[in-house]
Amino acid sequence: MILKTAITSLLLTFSIASECLAATKIVTTNERKQQLDVVIEKGMARFNGGGNQYQLINLTTKKIYNVNLGQGVILDASIPPGGHKTEAKIPEIEFKKLGKGPEIAGFTTIQYQVYANRVLCETSFLSKQASSKIPAMKKFITVMGDIAKSGRGSMTKGASACRIAKTEIFDHFAKHGTLMKSVSSRGKVSFEVVKVEKDVLVDKDYFELPKSLKVTTMKELMEQMRQRMQK
Repeated sequence: MILKTAITSLLLTFSIASECLAATKIVTTNERKQQLDVVIEKGMARFNGGGNQYQLINLTTKKIYNVNLGQGVILDASIPPGGHKTEAKIPEIEFKKLGKGPEIAGFTTIQYQVYANRVLCETSFLSKQASSKIPAMKKFITVMGDIAKSGRGSMTKGASACRIAKTEIFDHFAKHGTLMKSVSSRGKVSFEVVKVEKDVLVDKDYFELPKSLKVTTMKELMEQMRQRMQK
C-alpha cells in the first residue's frame, strides 16, 4: 500500500512537472517600494506588475507586448526596427569604479558611479557572480540595453544628460556584471534586486499571449479612443 502510494505520488509529480517550465524569477523593487517580478525562461521574459497586467518580451526578436486582461487588450509596444529618430545628443559618459560593494540578494557586487558630462547620475552595484551563476540574467540585461537604446528616439532634444545616459549604460553593465541596485544622485534607491529564484515552475502557456484577445498597435488603439470620444 505504501509502495503504491509512493508510485502514485511520483507519477503525479512527474505529470505536473511535464506540464510546466522551469524558469528564473527575479524579484525587484523601485523607488516607490513597488515590487516587480521578472520571470525568464530561455528566450522569453515576463514582467508582472500586479493586478491583471503584465508585459511579455521575446528576448530573441525583441518584440514587446503589454497585456491588460482587465481591459481585454494586448498592445504591441515593440520599438520599430532601427529605433526612433532622435535629436537627443549623447553626453560624455564616464564610469568610475569605487571597489567592492555589499552582498545583494546573495551575490557579491562591485560599486560604480555613472557620470554624464561630469555630473553624477547614479551609483550602480554590478555582480559578475550573478552573471556567471544565472546566465538568464545576463542575457536579459543585454537585451534590455538594446531595447533602451532603440527607444532613445522618444526623448526630446531637451532631455537631461543623465536620462540619455541611462540608455547607454547597459553596454557597460553587460561587460562588468548584472545590475543589482541603482541609487540616484539624491541617495534614493531607484532599483534593487531583492531575490533571485532558479527552477521556478510556471505553466507551459505562461509566456504565450492570450488566444482570446486580439493584438493591437498604438496607432489602432489611439484611433479606437478617438472614435469613442466622438460618440
